Amino acid sequence: MEIKEAVEPIKSVTVVILDGDKVLLVKNGESSDHPTGVYGLPAGKVDEGETWEGAAIRECEEESGLKPTKLMKMPTFYEAELPRKDGSTKKFCCWSYLCTKYEGKLRSTTETTPEWINISELKKLPLVVNVFQMVTEAQGFKLKS
Repeated sequence: MEIKEAVEPIKSVTVVILDGDKVLLVKNGESSDHPTGVYGLPAGKVDEGETWEGAAIRECEEESGLKPTKLMKMPTFYEAELPRKDGSTKKFCCWSYLCTKYEGKLRSTTETTPEWINISELKKLPLVVNVFQMVTEAQGFKLKS
């Protein structure tokens, strides 16, 4: 029997920005670690010494050009194993934030292209794990706020 070594999940954050019936997603490009063409939320790792919220602001701005100025942490703490472009999988744990105010303009990078997507179209797209659940949670959370 093979014994697997326990691997600590990588601490990460996602940011959900809703605009009416649309959500901001980023399409992963050739230089992303995610498979090319898969859509996700602006997201990334929490750096050493960085707060979860600080990471959310930084990652959203890096991946989309939009800098959140008002964030609310959503109640669900997510864990998932995500496929990587090299064929491996990595374990992540994640807090998701709802962004209700931001500044800046959308811009693409070599890793991501931000796009406003109709929420009704989400199930038709190749999505990173938990994106649909996070967007659905954000819609309900926004109504309660």
